[in-house]
Amino acid sequence: MLTMRQKKALTAEIQDRYSKATKKGKARILDEFTATASCNRNY
Repeated sequence: MLTMRQKKALTAEIQDRYSKATKKGKARILDEFTATASCNRNY
């Protein structure tokens, strides 16, 4: 389980990749984030 500070750091890293990604790439990035952050995509 990640702390809130770690989640914020992770989202900061992913933000640039996500904004430049295609739709399929965005889905892959979200899947990666949810697996790493132990949350689901309903958040």
